[in-house]
Amino acid sequence: MNKTKFNLLSVGILLAILALVLGACRPSEPTQDTDAIVAATLTAIAGQAPTVPTQPVPGPPVDIPDPAPNVPTGTARVNVNIRSGPSMLFAILGTAQQGDTGEVLGISPDGYWYAIKVPTTLVGTGTAWAAANYVDMSNPTGQPLPTITPPLLPPLVNFPVPPANAPQVTMLEAATLRSGPTLAFPVYGVAPTGAKAEVLGRSEDDEWWAVRLPTNIAEDGTGWVPKLYTNASNAGSVPEIKTPKLPNNITPAAPASGAPSLITREPLNVRTG
Repeated sequence: MNKTKFNLLSVGILLAILALVLGACRPSEPTQDTDAIVAATLTAIAGQAPTVPTQPVPGPPVDIPDPAPNVPTGTARVNVNIRSGPSMLFAILGTAQQGDTGEVLGISPDGYWYAIKVPTTLVGTGTAWAAANYVDMSNPTGQPLPTITPPLLPPLVNFPVPPANAPQVTMLEAATLRSGPTLAFPVYGVAPTGAKAEVLGRSEDDEWWAVRLPTNIAEDGTGWVPKLYTNASNAGSVPEIKTPKLPNNITPAAPASGAPSLITREPLNVRTG
């Protein structure tokens, strides 16, 4: 076999392997990140030791409301993460425990995620998302689930590169960055899995890290991320930082009948321009 035929055969084998990998890795969880699996496969083919992708990090338990009679419901087959949108780039709101049953409101356009009913204290719209592969469906209505348009993905945050040997964290999961260390603070954006940030301090309850952000995102250069979704190094002696004051709440005027309107999914800043 000449060199050209060998190269073509190698490319064909590689494409076949990637097709199998991608076909098996639909956007569901708990599962491994598709991009990470592809990267590990390519690395292994190249003769290098692959980096094994990690499993998603579980969040705190979510209190799923009891479903009404005769509505579509879903039961968690395993402990499954509940997210703010139908992708692993959306932040984890918490975890539905194995056996939890809730009302299913609809399905994502790609068919891989169920929209489920959650308390409005968790998400303003009362809608969150769970991977369909890990939910047993029951639909007594006999009607197809409505397709629900996903929310917009929050902007990705790019951190300044931490100085060498500085206290820092690595994101184990896509994690929401907020202006303070509780869920009541507005969101700056999402830190992708694997992103590294310099640690400036810790919260008073020791549940959050204060990390350095670009000043074009946060004027004081500080954002907050739950410790649960990070792996820290050299951060054992960082100072405790006092919780900032929550922004003043506003009550918008009720929209007129038929007027364009919105429901906020998260606390957000309202600006003059």
